[in-house]
Amino acid sequence: MMFNIVLQSFRLVFSGPLDTSSVAGKSKERYRRAGRNAITAFIGRVVNIGTGLVTIPLTLNYLGKEQFGLWMTLTGFVGFLTFTDLGLGIGLQNALSECHGKEDKQNPSKYISSTLFVMVLLMFLFVVIALFVLPHLDLARLFKVETELAKKELLLTAQAFLITFGFGLPCGLIQRIYIGYQDGYRADLWLTIGRVVALFGVLICIYFKLGLPLLSAIFMGSPFLLLLIGSIFFFRRHPWLKPSFGDVGYCCLRRIFGTGLTAVGAQVGYVMIYSGPALVIANRLGASAVTSFAVAQKLLGTAAIILTTVVLPLWPAYGEAAARGDWSWVMRTFKRTVLGGFIIQIPIFFLVAIFGRIVIRVWAGQEAVPDWTLLMALNVWYLVAVWNVCSSTILNGLDHMIGQSTYGPILAFAALLTGFFLAPRHGAAGVTISVALIAMLTGGICSGLELLWVLRKRVGNIRIISNSIILSRIIR
Repeated sequence: MMFNIVLQSFRLVFSGPLDTSSVAGKSKERYRRAGRNAITAFIGRVVNIGTGLVTIPLTLNYLGKEQFGLWMTLTGFVGFLTFTDLGLGIGLQNALSECHGKEDKQNPSKYISSTLFVMVLLMFLFVVIALFVLPHLDLARLFKVETELAKKELLLTAQAFLITFGFGLPCGLIQRIYIGYQDGYRADLWLTIGRVVALFGVLICIYFKLGLPLLSAIFMGSPFLLLLIGSIFFFRRHPWLKPSFGDVGYCCLRRIFGTGLTAVGAQVGYVMIYSGPALVIANRLGASAVTSFAVAQKLLGTAAIILTTVVLPLWPAYGEAAARGDWSWVMRTFKRTVLGGFIIQIPIFFLVAIFGRIVIRVWAGQEAVPDWTLLMALNVWYLVAVWNVCSSTILNGLDHMIGQSTYGPILAFAALLTGFFLAPRHGAAGVTISVALIAMLTGGICSGLELLWVLRKRVGNIRIISNSIILSRIIR
C-alpha cells in the first residue's frame, strides 16, 4: 500500500504540466510543483553540505589557521546581515503567490520592479560602506589578527564580503520570484550549479595561489551569479514579469514592506531559538559544555532538515490555493503534512531515546555524549517542531505572520532568560528544557490558536479533530 502511494507520488512529480481547468487538476498540479521543489531543494542541500565538506580541509591547508579563522568569522558575520533586506524577498514572494492564484498579470511586474529598486539601493549602500567606511575602521584590532599577511588581506577580504553580499541582494530576488510561481525547483537547480562552480573556483584559487579576498568573492558570489543568469531565461519565458523603472510604485512597496517587516520579526525569533541556547550555555558553563548540546542538536536537526525540505515548498502553494478560494485543498494538505511529519518523527523520537547516546559515542566520541536529560529535552524539542514547521508554513502562505513576529521573539527571549538562570544548577539540560517548553511548546500552542483565528476569519467555521490540534476539512 505504502509502496503504491510512493510510486504514484513519483509519477505525479515527474509528469508534465497537468490540466488546471478543473479543481482536481489544480490540486494535482500544486502537489506536482511542490514535489519537484522538495526534491531539488534536498539535492541542493546535499550538494551544499558536500561542497562544504570538501572546501573546509582544502582551504584550511591552503590559508592556514589564522586566515581560515578570519574567513569563517566573516562568513558568520554575514549571516547576521540577512535581515538587512527588511523581509522584502518574503513580501514579494507572498504577493506573487496571490497574483498567481488570481491569474493577475498586471501587478506582478510592479511588485518586482518596486522590490528590485529598493534592493539595488541597498546594494549601492553596501558598496559605499565597503569602499569608504571600512578603510577607516581598525579591523585588525576588531578581529585580533596577528600575522602581517592576515592584516594585509583583512580589509580587502572584508570589502569583498560586503560587496558580494550587496550584489546578492537583487540577484536573490529571482529565487523568490521562482518560488512565488511555484517554480522554486528551477532556482534550486541554478543555485546547485552555482555551488559547484564555487567549488571549482576555490580549486582554481588554490592552484594559482590567489589571495583570500578573491577566493571569498568567488565562493560567495558564484551562486548569486548563476541566479542572475537564470533570471535571463526566466524573463524570456515570462516577458510580462520583466521589471521596469516606470513600474516602481509606493503602493506596491507599502504592501511588500508590511509583509516583510513582520517576516523579519518571525525570523528573529527563529534565530534566537536555534542559535541562542549555545551562546547561553557557553556564557554560563563554558565553551566545552556546548559540545554535547551541539552534537545532539546536529543529530536531531538532520530529520528536521528533511521535514522542512518537504514542507516549505507548500508555502507558495497555500498562498495560490487561498487566492483561488480552494480552502478544501489547503486544509487537506495541512492535515497530511502534520500527520506525515509525526509519522516520520515519532519513530525517530524513540530511536534517539534508546540508541541516541550510543550513536553519538561512535560518531563523535565519548566527550560529546550528552546526559540522558539533555538528549530527551532536545528530542521533545524536535518532536514539537513538527507542528511548528507545519503551522508556520501555512500561516506564511496565508500572508499572516504578525503573530509569529510578536510571540516568537518574546517566547524565545523568555526561554533563553529562563535557561540563563537554570544553567548553573541544571546545566545545558536546563537551557534546553526552557527552550523546549517555553519557546517550542508554548509557541506551538500560540501558532495553533493564531491559525484557528485566521481560518475562522477567512473561511468561517472549522471543525477540530478531538484529541489533537490537527485542523480538518471546512464545513461549508
